[in-house]
Amino acid sequence: MNAQNVPATVRISGPPNSSFLVGYPGISATLPRIVGKVEIRPGAGISAPVNISMVRICLQRKETIHPAAENMARRHLGTPRRETADLVGKEVLLFRCVSGKEAESIIAMDLPFQIFIPFGRGGEETNRRIPPASLQLPSRIAETYYELVVTVQQGASIQNRYTFPIPLQRYDTLSTFGMYNRPESKVVTADSIVTLGISLPKWSYGPLDPITVYIKLAPNPDWLHKAKRVTIQKITLAIEEEITFNPEGDEPTKKINKIAKHTQQVGQKMPESGYVTNLGLVFPARDLRDPDGIIKRGKPAFPMYEISSFTTTSTLYKIEFFLCIKAQLASARDITLRQPIVICPMDQQACKEEMDAIEQAAKDASMVDVNNPNLPDRVIILSSEKEAIRHLGLCELVTMPLDDDDNPTAGPPPVAESATSDPAAAENLVAEAEEDNEGIIDFRLFKKTTNISAQTIRRGEKDFESHGTRAQQNALEQSRQAMVEVLSYTRVHNDKTPTIGWYYPEWWADWPDDGEVEEEHLEAQEQHTEEKENERKPPPVFARERVVILEGNSVLNLGRAVTGLPKDRPGRGKDWLLPEEALYLLERGSLDLRWPTKSMEEMFPPVSTEAKTATAVGKSPAAGQTSGAREEDDEYENGIPLSVEAAYSLLIGNDGERGKVSLRKFQVYSNLKRVGYNVLRAPRTVSKRRQQALTPVRTPSVSLFQWLTSFLHPAPKPYGPLLQPGLYRSYIPIYRQLSLLPRHKPAPFPTQPLPTAKSSEDEENPFTIHYHVWKSGTKWTKTRHGPPNFYVSVADAQETDLPSLDQIVRLVDATPYCPIKPEWKGQNRFYNRLKTGHRSVLIAVVDHGVINYMRFAEGAFGEEELFDRFDTRGNNWRGGKRGGGRGGRGGRGGGNGRGRGRGGRGGGRGGGRGG
Repeated sequence: MNAQNVPATVRISGPPNSSFLVGYPGISATLPRIVGKVEIRPGAGISAPVNISMVRICLQRKETIHPAAENMARRHLGTPRRETADLVGKEVLLFRCVSGKEAESIIAMDLPFQIFIPFGRGGEETNRRIPPASLQLPSRIAETYYELVVTVQQGASIQNRYTFPIPLQRYDTLSTFGMYNRPESKVVTADSIVTLGISLPKWSYGPLDPITVYIKLAPNPDWLHKAKRVTIQKITLAIEEEITFNPEGDEPTKKINKIAKHTQQVGQKMPESGYVTNLGLVFPARDLRDPDGIIKRGKPAFPMYEISSFTTTSTLYKIEFFLCIKAQLASARDITLRQPIVICPMDQQACKEEMDAIEQAAKDASMVDVNNPNLPDRVIILSSEKEAIRHLGLCELVTMPLDDDDNPTAGPPPVAESATSDPAAAENLVAEAEEDNEGIIDFRLFKKTTNISAQTIRRGEKDFESHGTRAQQNALEQSRQAMVEVLSYTRVHNDKTPTIGWYYPEWWADWPDDGEVEEEHLEAQEQHTEEKENERKPPPVFARERVVILEGNSVLNLGRAVTGLPKDRPGRGKDWLLPEEALYLLERGSLDLRWPTKSMEEMFPPVSTEAKTATAVGKSPAAGQTSGAREEDDEYENGIPLSVEAAYSLLIGNDGERGKVSLRKFQVYSNLKRVGYNVLRAPRTVSKRRQQALTPVRTPSVSLFQWLTSFLHPAPKPYGPLLQPGLYRSYIPIYRQLSLLPRHKPAPFPTQPLPTAKSSEDEENPFTIHYHVWKSGTKWTKTRHGPPNFYVSVADAQETDLPSLDQIVRLVDATPYCPIKPEWKGQNRFYNRLKTGHRSVLIAVVDHGVINYMRFAEGAFGEEELFDRFDTRGNNWRGGKRGGGRGGRGGRGGGNGRGRGRGGRGGGRGGGRGG
């Protein structure tokens, strides 16, 4: 054999990051097709060119049946295996050498192709029918598989065929299609005494899909005396698989397998009204994973199905499924009913997911021209071309042209001469070149910190596949190593202005609760105490919960100072933090939390003692000189720094535990603060005195005018028609007479009293307001702020169920009434009013650290009367200047509508559209 006629190496590759199959076979709107590329190279280890005259490709379907292959005896004594091969679609010519030449000397050849899968109907030519799905039954009694056949002609007489198995599926039997979700019914009888009827809600199922059948046994009214003697013994529901071999031949054979079965014992006489029941079972499926949880490797020609077979029709075999319902009767013949069903390879959930993909594929296929598909250009490297051997990738390429980002040794991109003298202009050009990759993480932003060259880290799309060069391997390794170094960078906190917090959990333990202090303050105000200096001001909320005192600068919008304390109390005027505030600052790196080794009096002495100490220190000349020298030695003299783990153990606890916060509440607080909201704890209780002041006495009163007008409009009678007879000129009085049920009307005051501090219902109810949240755009301080924008309640998804209606009502009533904005009135803002409501609460549901916010609002659907807008078109029913309706005085009956209107003095015909 000639050296140039040695068989070439042929490979088929699909589109990047996808399979060969594009579209969905069986769905004609998606234009199912096979897209790929035929790659032809010299043989392995050979760099000599090959002679190529012609290249063709086609999709071939092969079918085999062997009904006697289940056991050894029938395999040898039964009918032999039968095979057939058909062409699917058309054979595509990819390459042919120019006329006058026997072959082309080729080094490399890449030929894109596109084969459309036919979507014809039965009865047409074989190659135009919808091809069945790839399937292999157990023991290979029947199988269908597809191969891409590439025919390469080398020279005048040598042709080599290369086959590549490719799996193919059908998507026209999905259980989500509307034609399979129509109910099916059927009635049969055996001896005209009892009839068996079934109703099937749907008739397409997949693996592990439930199948429900409604069954009714009814006696024949003409033979009722005989039907009463019949005893219903049992009813059986079974799924049968019927395989028909050689259905289009002369001697078709059938094989029936029972897949699943369910029996219901009845044992009762036939009722005169009939016997009604329903039976159900689950279509069996097989697990694709082994006992270790690993998916088994399948055959390349067959997809991985969860069921052994499904509904399909091929040339040599046909598979159908039936629901078999059998009623065993006494004193009558048994009745058997077989209802055909469709079995899909995918379950209900998988079918729903495929529906969205099918819709998108149909939109993409609308841009494809079947007669002129848009294919990439083919690449043919002839042996006569210069440096043609480079395309084989068999040698190391030192000067291989790469992109600037791929070459770590390449410099920055060249710029124009006018920009070389201006560094700022060059940077602008580089920035403009990188605008396309704004969404990609740029690790080069850290190059000044990590001392990594900007050219080392690649950006943009990577190569589709390796071309075997050392330059590509070095570039990838350098980029990977640079990314590891950037990600391993240690972040440190700025210690120029440190904020130190000291943990004193028991300092406010003996302080009274917020509600008790509030009542004491209200009583002191009622007594009008004249001594204002001794008047005790109420401390900020949750004073007993504050456990961390700040030393140094105060933190913006966090912490509160306890005011109204005597001058001899230690720590007077210092800011105290709640547990969640301290943890939030610690995680940000803005707080240095420490465990004190000295008492509160030593760390933060009273003002009088501190002034005396400062005076004594000022008189000593050596004090100022040695303070800086002893700063490093005294750094940990007063306390020990706490790590984040230690802070979590000290500040995280259960709900209701003083000086601690639950983990879920801290996660919600930290999430809102990081987003940019201002967050404060909500008041935990409402004092009895304040509740009495907030809850007004509702005494319904009737004015004199209402009493007089009640005689003009008497109440409707409790009997008679809902709509009183009369002449109505608008819809409003009609609908108001039909409004019988009372509507909910939001009130400025809650419908039930707010829970107090000792309320047992409040302890059982896990849904309470925990945080008040403000938007960051408003002018907000921690002492002066307006009403909150949001009211947040924290719930644990693992410990709390969905709130009941009573819990939602109590939670919403705990928020203040918010009237509708004046600018939202009118029909144009109808949906805004319904969506916003008059009260609203956000429930933050925490599920193992994942936070979801649910909004509950008190809407006023009953206050939005839709029938008011029905008369808007008829407001000018008497007409206007241009007529319409009855016509206006002095107006001329104009308009172009229907109907006849009486004009005024001007006369004419009024238009029906109205002015």
